Amino acid sequence: MADYYTQGTVAPLLPLNDHTVAALNLSIEDLIYIEDEDRYCGRSVAEAIFADWVATWDGEVDEFLSVSFSVEGVDGKTYLYFDESCGDFELHVLQEILKGVPEDIPFIVVEYANTCSKMRQDGFGGGAFIITRDKIHRMNTSQWIDETLERLKKAKGEE
Repeated sequence: MADYYTQGTVAPLLPLNDHTVAALNLSIEDLIYIEDEDRYCGRSVAEAIFADWVATWDGEVDEFLSVSFSVEGVDGKTYLYFDESCGDFELHVLQEILKGVPEDIPFIVVEYANTCSKMRQDGFGGGAFIITRDKIHRMNTSQWIDETLERLKKAKGEE
């Protein structure tokens, strides 16, 4: 049996406060759902931050919604990385975080690697996201290979 992994890093180091760092360790289960207002809310500052991320998220909200970043402090800034995956909600959270940091940080870069415990053709690759305040740009190795092969075919006159 093969085990598949996705790991990655986030750059640059971000100037996050303790409440935001704490919010990065929460899940939807930590929030209170108010039926008559049709919204999630929290009790602590960190829970309120996480609830804001959920409120601005336009994707599916289910009981598994969480942020899967690991956090380390480095010289007064925060280093984020992940050992499992980085889904659309995590990218949304990074974009929301970016909106709250100084303008001298114009973007966040997420680089990731897909690996496998066995040498399988579908078990390796990776990609990157460049997150600005307005857009999330994506590229993975399969996409890059396809686009490069298409350019090479056109250069040789093949269609």
